[in-house]
Amino acid sequence: MRIQEFHIEGVRHISPEEAFTLLDNPDTILIDVRESYETDIDWIDHDRVEYHPCRFS
Repeated sequence: MRIQEFHIEGVRHISPEEAFTLLDNPDTILIDVRESYETDIDWIDHDRVEYHPCRFS
């Protein structure tokens, strides 16, 4: 199943369901790089999610 329409070398694209399954492992963290205006609308409610908006210049 293709999740994204683009490919980033070295990045494995996973589904939201797989991400939450992986978060069951205490060694796993999810880094959310969405901009603040996006996370103001919807966020991931989990202890092992860190927010670090990606800023492109």
